[in-house]
Amino acid sequence: MKFFDAGQEAEGFIAIGQMATGVIAIGQLATGVIAIGQLARGVIAIGQLAVGVVAFGQLAVALTYGGGMIGLAGVRIRQSLLVYGLLGSSDPWPSGRRFPHAAPIIVRQTRRTITVVRTVLAGVLVGVVTLVALSWLPSLPDRLQDPPAPPTYAPGTR
Repeated sequence: MKFFDAGQEAEGFIAIGQMATGVIAIGQLATGVIAIGQLARGVIAIGQLAVGVVAFGQLAVALTYGGGMIGLAGVRIRQSLLVYGLLGSSDPWPSGRRFPHAAPIIVRQTRRTITVVRTVLAGVLVGVVTLVALSWLPSLPDRLQDPPAPPTYAPGTR
């Protein structure tokens, strides 16, 4: 496995470039555990269109936490501008400090029809994150391995 790769369709532990794939991927169409760039997808995605378990950007789709301008997240972070939270609201940094035990998720009580809509949206959100952001994850170890060695021929046959 390459530790560092740069260029178009870069693949490695750290990959930089267009269509970069790696554990840490930076660039347009970045795909990785940590993906940074335009059209970023992965577990933690940061970019203009970010899709992931945790996503931050102008258009964010996140399974748990989401931040940015417009987005859809399982739990809404208060610092975000227009992120819609499905489960409820939470402030993970109350009083400017990080105290996870002091930031419970506040589940909003709504009518039954809104609860059904919220449940359907949560299913769509899980599907989008699984198909778009995490579909590459099972094949990542295979793609990051060293390419096979060239074939060897018997002496005098080449």
